[in-house]
Amino acid sequence: VAANGDFAKKGMMFAAKVLAGTAHDLMTDAETLEAAKREFEEATGGEPYETPLPPEAEPPFDMTAE
Repeated sequence: VAANGDFAKKGMMFAAKVLAGTAHDLMTDAETLEAAKREFEEATGGEPYETPLPPEAEPPFDMTAE
């Protein structure tokens, strides 16, 4: 994957702008937030999310340490 190229950086910036815009819409428009909540409720059937990871699993914080 060429994650160091200009094309990749532009793609990441675009994705970040889309995510930020969506977050802004959800925080500033009550109707949009309620619609998202309804859609989430319908999609999940009201079931809470359960992680498939075991409780003792920890992120590898040292994987980039030198």
